[in-house]
Amino acid sequence: MTEQTIQSPLPVEDAPFVERVRAGDSEAYEHLVNAHYGTVYAIALAHLRRSDEAQDLVQDAFLRAYLLIGQLHDPQRFGAWVGRLARNLCIDWQRRGASRRRLAPLVDLDEMAVPPSDPRSPNPREEVAR
Repeated sequence: MTEQTIQSPLPVEDAPFVERVRAGDSEAYEHLVNAHYGTVYAIALAHLRRSDEAQDLVQDAFLRAYLLIGQLHDPQRFGAWVGRLARNLCIDWQRRGASRRRLAPLVDLDEMAVPPSDPRSPNPREEVAR
């Protein structure tokens, strides 16, 4: 019997993608999400034990990572950083007894009872001040 070598996948080089995201390239962030989704999902599922809640938490973790990516000191450690964000979110959810996603659910704009305000319209407070 011959010995087979098991090759692990090549490590993901996160730093160039993090820098591209910081420069405004959303496709680079998609690459980071795809590269680390499985690990972050596994962390969330291990803590929460429910697939639907784990998926919600993964979305929260990647959203927070996107919003806070400027605070990441070592771009090559993006995977570990987003994993830590997910773990911390899991702990917070469990500590507070939150069993459902705390972010507002996404609503189709066509289904809204009241249409959203036009961001270019004047603020009501500004109108009153005039």
